[in-house]
Amino acid sequence: MGQTGKILNLENNTYDADTITIKVLINNEQCALNTKIFYALDRGMFSELFGKQNTASINQISASNIRLEVNVEKEQLLFLSIPYDRGWKIYVKGEPKKGKAVLGGFTGIILEQGNYEVELRYVPEGFLMGLIVSMGFIVLLAVYEIRVKINMRRTNK
Repeated sequence: MGQTGKILNLENNTYDADTITIKVLINNEQCALNTKIFYALDRGMFSELFGKQNTASINQISASNIRLEVNVEKEQLLFLSIPYDRGWKIYVKGEPKKGKAVLGGFTGIILEQGNYEVELRYVPEGFLMGLIVSMGFIVLLAVYEIRVKINMRRTNK
């Protein structure tokens, strides 16, 4: 108790009642209900906007790769609930496409009407440069070790 800004989902209430009574207990003398605090989902409108005309199914998922099959009835944004990061590379039917940040930091891409195979691959920024630097260092270390061994053989003769 004593929490503010809390959202209660009454959708799946276990009472199977059309009416739900909410009791508010006030511990001090101040209470302000300045804003609309109760909302309801218009199921008809929701189904109309987000109905089954557009479908997506996940075929493969791993830490760095996601494959989806997407059916889009008209041009629209494919919203992906993964954080936007330039490390995500998006391929639609095998062709690279540019994703964009949507809704405050999630990933999205505009798709035309049709059926698509969408693949997302994640390679962190700087990974390739880090790999090149690491491999270069290993080569330099190997060359150094070889030179040390050659110099040791020369001095032992």
